[in-house]
Amino acid sequence: GNFLIRVIERKIKSGVSPLQALKTTYGCDIMADNIKEAHERLLTTASKVSGQLPSLEWCEAVGTNVVRGDALTYDWEFKPSKHIKQYAEALMQHVLPLCKIN
Repeated sequence: GNFLIRVIERKIKSGVSPLQALKTTYGCDIMADNIKEAHERLLTTASKVSGQLPSLEWCEAVGTNVVRGDALTYDWEFKPSKHIKQYAEALMQHVLPLCKIN
């Protein structure tokens, strides 16, 4: 997660939109709690650096591209799950209160 945070920061600071930065950043971890924390941190970081509130589309990008899996056996296709809309909505409701826009 820490590495991905720096990637997102650099992309946005170099002029890439937050959505494009999140759509083009990928990660995999075997621990579900690490993925949940990475999703939260990626969204709050993108929000803080860009000055924008996260959108449902941001949440869908993060939920699709940063996944739980064994890096040695994962197929690396990053296909959206059939439940991505519900997950993204729940994630957005959880993350919005964490985002502080100046």
